[in-house]
Amino acid sequence: YTFTSLIDAYAQTNEWESVYEAERILNRLLEQYLEGEQDQLEPNVATWTIVISAWMRLSKKNRKGAAKRAGNLLRRMEDLYSNGKLSFKPDAITYVTCMNAYAFSKYKDDIEEAEKLLDEMNELYLDGDDSMKPSFRSIKILTEAWIRAGAMDRAEQFLEKYDEILYESSSDDDNEIGSNELGEVYQALLIGYCQNGDPRRARVYLDLMIEGEDMEPDNSCYERILEAYVKQG
Repeated sequence: YTFTSLIDAYAQTNEWESVYEAERILNRLLEQYLEGEQDQLEPNVATWTIVISAWMRLSKKNRKGAAKRAGNLLRRMEDLYSNGKLSFKPDAITYVTCMNAYAFSKYKDDIEEAEKLLDEMNELYLDGDDSMKPSFRSIKILTEAWIRAGAMDRAEQFLEKYDEILYESSSDDDNEIGSNELGEVYQALLIGYCQNGDPRRARVYLDLMIEGEDMEPDNSCYERILEAYVKQG
């Protein structure tokens, strides 16, 4: 616990050098454990996730390379577990944290990696691990990531791939979201298309919001579409 607290103290500073130091301490603990010196030095899932989460926060601040550092840690953890050298495998929180690190990046290659990670989680879910079911929040974050990158086609393709989970979530009374949250996704796509000079496509999502329950578009949606048409001339 002392080592985890030390790693956490470095990780919480949100500075590159300190997060790098947190990872260095994690690696040193890991080396000592793998060399068979002390079993109690095995870093647990929480310790790995603390460092991955720190890189995620730096990625959110547009620090280039932070997402890749998070991804490298996740892959190393997977490899060590697969080879029987770790007794802990990454859990859903670890995967989502790493996925967010890639999704918060402004680089398309990183967003691509985020989508691959969510696809891996979905495969694990389909194979019977309910804890790995992609959440509405993760789907929304990735959709918005593609929109931010100006890749509207990728945003729609991604949404189409996960539409079953998305609509199941929005219609389930016991689930985490309601129709208004789905409306937020439609609004993000509407805004994205307006920003990319395609008001006609934006109107598709306006209509979906009008037709949907608890998705009433606000005035800004209409204004953005009108502005986009005016810019087209």
